[in-house]
Amino acid sequence: DDLKDNYLNTKIDFIKMDIEGAEFNALKGMQKMLAKDKPSILLSIHPQKMAPFNHKPDEIFSFLNDLNYKCIKISKIKKIKKIIKKIDKNENYTVCFIQE
Repeated sequence: DDLKDNYLNTKIDFIKMDIEGAEFNALKGMQKMLAKDKPSILLSIHPQKMAPFNHKPDEIFSFLNDLNYKCIKISKIKKIKKIIKKIDKNENYTVCFIQE
């Protein structure tokens, strides 16, 4: 949020994130911007890589759900597969979160 507040004067429309397990921390750090700009978010979620950060995939889902995002799972062939309401802690995901 500090970076956006201090250096960017434009609306953020889309975020792509694959940061090896630190996605939840990054999302929490941009909570104000997510609530204001409501960008679509493309995430790669790897539960085993989140463990060293003491977070679980369903924390991402709950956090974004509280901001009125819905989650769409992207299949391995990069097609929209289905809207999901819960993240399986044993599966890697490529997902897109969009505002309802």
